[in-house]
Amino acid sequence: MAQQPASHEDETKVLALEAEVSKLRDDLARETLNSSLDMEALTEIRAFVLRFVGMGPSTIDTLVEVGKERLRQDRKWGVQNLPDGTGGDGYVKAANRARGLCEAAFKDKKGTYKHILLEEVAEAMAESDETKLSTELIQVAAVAVAWVECIQRRIQNRKADAQTQQG
Repeated sequence: MAQQPASHEDETKVLALEAEVSKLRDDLARETLNSSLDMEALTEIRAFVLRFVGMGPSTIDTLVEVGKERLRQDRKWGVQNLPDGTGGDGYVKAANRARGLCEAAFKDKKGTYKHILLEEVAEAMAESDETKLSTELIQVAAVAVAWVECIQRRIQNRKADAQTQQG
C-alpha cells in the first residue's frame, strides 16, 4: 500500500496519536486502563497504522500481543542489558547450513515457516556486528509474526468452515 502524503490535519492527528500512545504505554505499565476512553484511543491508533503504515489488522493484533509479552518480561526480569553472545565460525557454518536446508526445502516444495525461522535465527547467531545483528533480529521477529498470522488464519478458516457446515 502506498503511503499518502501527510496533510497538516494528518500531521496534527499524528502528534495527538503519538501523545496518546505514550500515555497508553505508561498506563499499560501501571495497568490503569480506562476501558472506554482507551479503547477509543486504541481504535484511532489502529486506524492510523492501517492508513499510514499499511499493516493489516492481523499484524497489528500480533504486534500488540508481542508488546504485552515484552511488558510481562520487563516486569518479571527488569530491563536486561546482556551481552549478545553471537558471532564466530561455528555460527557462520550453522547459518550456511540452515540457509542451504531452507533453500532445498523450498526447491522441493516442502518449505515451512520452521525452515525460514531457523535460517533467520541462524543468520542472527552468526552476526557479530551490532547493526547487522539488529537487522537480522528484526527479520527473525518479522518471520515469527508472519507465522503467527498464518496460524491465526488457519484457525479462523477452520471456525468459518465449521460454521458453514453447521448452518
